[in-house]
Formats: sequence, structure tokens, C-alpha cells
Amino acid sequence: MKRSDPSPSNDRGAAWEVGGPVRIAAVATASPPNEWTQDDVCDVLAQHFDFYRSRAVRRMFTNSGVETRRFCFGRGDFDPNATVDAFHALFRRAAPELAGEAARKALELAGVAPEEIGLVVAATCTGYLCPGLSAYLTRSLGLADSVQRADLVGMGCAGALPALQRGFDYVSSARQRKA
Repeated sequence: MKRSDPSPSNDRGAAWEVGGPVRIAAVATASPPNEWTQDDVCDVLAQHFDFYRSRAVRRMFTNSGVETRRFCFGRGDFDPNATVDAFHALFRRAAPELAGEAARKALELAGVAPEEIGLVVAATCTGYLCPGLSAYLTRSLGLADSVQRADLVGMGCAGALPALQRGFDYVSSARQRKA
């Protein structure tokens, strides 16, 4: 997010009052390397859990409107007995890389240099890191040591909305701030 130059033609209400509208300058994504169909997911889970062998459950999977999912592990790597520590280790390896890839793309699309960023907000429901994912991003993107960081963990897909709100609040608070 970054503040646009204020002008009467792009008045956005409250944001105008603090010096101009706020906009999302770029959106970018990064995806894990392994693509699975819904049938793949159900097949792997059915190998380990009786619940997923049900025709009703398979119908839910295949009629969900979701065609594919992407994972950081391959079909043969799924371990139903994996410990929480093993899942966190996978998250620690994959999340900073994927988040960094998406952030670098967004910065490039927006034409924003890393040193211009004053806030990093990371939202995830997949895993937990200490320090948080925002600390990994700060380092990998070469952001200033003074960058503010916020991590929203465990909120599911809805975590995107409070993350955007945090960025909006930061950018709205003073001219020329970028998050």
C-alpha cells in the first residue's frame, strides 16, 4: 500500500482528511511447487484415515468448486504421524521463501524500493514462527532495521482483512508511508 497524491477526483472520505487516499499499489502471489487435485488429496488422506474413504466425503471434496491445491510437500511425503515440530520445520523452510517471492514481485510491480517500506504485515494460518514471518521478510527483502512489523497468526483466510486494515492504518497516519 502507498499513499497517492491527493486530488479532488480521487477523494476516498476519511483517508482524504489525513492527507490523501490510500491505494494498493500492486498485488503478487507465489505458490508452493506441488499441485494436487481434490481427488489426489482425498486419495492420500483415505490411505491413512477411514473418514476419507466415505463416498459422501469424496463427493464433498470433488464437488467443492476447488479443482487443485498446492502444497510444499509431494504426495509421497505426507506423514500422518508427523509431529508438530516437523510441520513447523517445513513451514520455517517454505513460508519465508514463498512470502519473499511474492513480496519481491509486488515491490517490483509497484516500483517501490525495499528501503521505502516502513511496515511489513504477515498473515498466516499455516504455521508459527518465532520470530514471526515478518522478521524473516524484513531480512530477506533487505528492509531497514527500523521497519515496523506485525504478524497475524491463526486467523485463517479472514486474516487478510485485518492485515490490510493494519497497512491502511499505518499508511493513513502520515504522508509518504508505504507498507
